[in-house]
Amino acid sequence: MSADDDRQKQHGEHGHHEHRRRRAGLASALGAIVTRTSGSASSVPNFGRSYREHPEHPTKTAPHTQVHPDYEHAEKPSSTHTRHARAAPASSTITPETSTRRLAQIALQLGSATSTATQSLIRTSPAGSRRGEWRHLPAYKDLPTEGGYPGCAWSVWGKGDVLGTVNMLTPELVLRTSKEEVRTGVTIPLNWSFNKPELPLFGRCAVSHTTVTKSGPAVIDKRKAVKSALYSKGVFVEDRSDPSKPEEMPMADEEIHFNTQSGSQWDGFLHFGHLGLNCFYQGIKKSDIAWGKQDNSQAANSPLARPGIHHLANHGIVGRGVLLDVYGYLSEKNGGRAPYDPMTTRAITLSELQECARAQGVRFHKGDILLIRTGFIDRYNRSSFEERKRWSANPGQEQLAGVEQGEHVAEWIWNNHFAAVAGDAPAFESWPPRPEEQFLHETLLGMFGCPIGEMVDLEKLVAHCRLTRRWTFLFASWPQNLPGGIASPFNGSAVF
Repeated sequence: MSADDDRQKQHGEHGHHEHRRRRAGLASALGAIVTRTSGSASSVPNFGRSYREHPEHPTKTAPHTQVHPDYEHAEKPSSTHTRHARAAPASSTITPETSTRRLAQIALQLGSATSTATQSLIRTSPAGSRRGEWRHLPAYKDLPTEGGYPGCAWSVWGKGDVLGTVNMLTPELVLRTSKEEVRTGVTIPLNWSFNKPELPLFGRCAVSHTTVTKSGPAVIDKRKAVKSALYSKGVFVEDRSDPSKPEEMPMADEEIHFNTQSGSQWDGFLHFGHLGLNCFYQGIKKSDIAWGKQDNSQAANSPLARPGIHHLANHGIVGRGVLLDVYGYLSEKNGGRAPYDPMTTRAITLSELQECARAQGVRFHKGDILLIRTGFIDRYNRSSFEERKRWSANPGQEQLAGVEQGEHVAEWIWNNHFAAVAGDAPAFESWPPRPEEQFLHETLLGMFGCPIGEMVDLEKLVAHCRLTRRWTFLFASWPQNLPGGIASPFNGSAVF
């Protein structure tokens, strides 16, 4: 054997031993993660099941145990109302020792793992990642006040911010959500008909839709020229134009005049500000905005463009959607009967939202888009024309079921760190509020910078969620890219 062969053999043996040493080190490091937890078997996660299938996962961190920050505000599923809850597979008792052995087996399969890989498994997030910027958001009680009013998040997102809570929808979050939620490829639209309600509420104008057909003498010459060119190549074609109207052509445009509060839509930050502070999100005053007809040639540079809806359009509202079928849950509790009329002032309480989440087995993650079904669209679709006329007859006197008004609800929304909220009713919150209550719109749009979706069609979505017992999905919505826009059609979908 030559000296080169001997050195090569020694190098191979050394590499083999080094490889085994690294694998053993990884197994030891992974095992240490488990042994550092408390002695209770319940504090050891069952890695054989997904997080959402683990109904007894603790919501509070045990000593020296790291919990993913997106699970900080989980709602524990209830043992009742099992028709809404996801079935969890049976599991044997897990101890720290068995978990250590499982982790060691996983480590031994990672042939190319190194000590660097071990450390990356222990770290919670790569340094400098965008998502890390929003890892330690303050609790509601720690938010600054503005003019004495609590819950002002302007400084959280930074002076001059135009995205608000949508800042949480980072590329990392979208990538993780798509990997976890997209399993079957089923897509469901969330957009109610553009012209609904036909008789709008709150005194808004109905959609006006005009189609415009095209015609002209130029089309006659165009047909002749094309026919002649083909004929010269030996291709014989027919001219099926109407001899009595040869200038007509199969071409059309359309013109639509509508209020952006029509159909499924997003409320942008210029739709509703804080009444007490007399300003919009980030302290923008009404006097700072040039209202009225907008000059499109200057729209991108106008003061109106600073907080306009186009910023949300350019970013997108994409992340994990969570549906709470409150109307269905309360109907089930009520023996299958309607729990209330969605066209009456009925406040959906915070406790009912939490009960529904537990019954469905939902655990909230930071950056979720929360969708709440109140039953409005189902009620509207089954109503008579006379009922619809009555509902729209007295603007300002509307009555609607929705989320209850109150600071405790705003606190719950903030502390769960939802990126956006939406419902199927014309107002996200119960309408009208009591005289002494602040509108949730004031806090969500004006203080948090949290977009509000309204009249979102959740009927197909809830049917699929019930069938599959899955209440989370990849949510995607792209508002209209209109500089300085105040609101926008919803343009949303759910992907399973």
